[in-house]
Amino acid sequence: MVTISSLFTWASVCLAYIHFNKALKAQNVDRTSLVFKTPGQPYLAIGALGFFCIVIIFNGFSVFIHGQWDVGAFIAAYINIPIFGTLFIVWKLVKKTKFVAAQNADITTGKEEIDAEDELWEEPKPRNIFEKIWFWIA
Repeated sequence: MVTISSLFTWASVCLAYIHFNKALKAQNVDRTSLVFKTPGQPYLAIGALGFFCIVIIFNGFSVFIHGQWDVGAFIAAYINIPIFGTLFIVWKLVKKTKFVAAQNADITTGKEEIDAEDELWEEPKPRNIFEKIWFWIA
C-alpha cells in the first residue's frame, strides 16, 4: 500500500507540473526564463503520469486471473484509489478550493526572490566525465 501511495504522490506532482506548464503557455511565459528547467518537458511528465497510472491500475491484476481471486489481495491492491479520491474530494469541499484556469494561475509570486537567490548561486564545475554527465541529467 505504501508503494502505491507514493505513486499517487508522484502522479500528483506530474499533474501539477503539466498544469503549471499550461499556465506558462497561457500567459506567454517562455520556459527559458525559468531558473530551474529540465529537458524533455512536458512530455516526460506526461509519460511519467501515464506510467504511474498504469502501475496503479494494474498493481493487483493478478487477482483477476482465473482461480486467483482473493478479497484481501484485491483490497490491499486497490484500497488506495478510493482513499485518495475521497481525501481529494473532502479537501476540495471542506476548504472550498476551486480549480484555477491556466490564464488566471499565479505563476509570478516569489519569482523575484528565486531569481535573486539564483544570482548568488555558483554553478559547480564538473571535474570529470561522470560529473559532466550527472550535471547534465540533474
